[in-house]
Amino acid sequence: MSVRRTRGFTVLEVCMAMAMIAVALMALMSSVVSSMTLIEINRQEAIALSAARTKISEIEAYDFDNVFADYKSGAKSTFSIAGISNPPTQQVGRVVFPTNGSANLDETLSDASFSGLNFPRDLNLDGDSSDTNVNASFVILPIKVRIQWESVQGLRTIEYKFIISKLK
Repeated sequence: MSVRRTRGFTVLEVCMAMAMIAVALMALMSSVVSSMTLIEINRQEAIALSAARTKISEIEAYDFDNVFADYKSGAKSTFSIAGISNPPTQQVGRVVFPTNGSANLDETLSDASFSGLNFPRDLNLDGDSSDTNVNASFVILPIKVRIQWESVQGLRTIEYKFIISKLK
């Protein structure tokens, strides 16, 4: 009795090879999709950082005596950023000051809302850091530029805190 040898693969071997190739392709596609998502997140974050720096430079170049009045509300207090997705009714960027419910600069809010800046709470340098309205007398002005947008990974926020001063 002679045993006949044939060359080639059995159906089982071909199916196993195809299954391994399919698993490898799915892993590769998952990596490509994750990479593309990270690229988009990094692109949006770079745009947001650039916009925040631009807004900070704009505020620093602005007349100190008018910064608070002009940026606390209205057109200068919020801004949109091209290239970052957001709801059409909402601005992505916002300029924030330590103000109370009456929209007054409030020294008592400076620590809580601007933690990490390590500056004197006495914004008008009168020796009393409990004034709740220093709109007309401040010489130190803490400011936040906050950018918040909806990305593919959910809500993202970038916040810069800085101080400008009338003191030279």
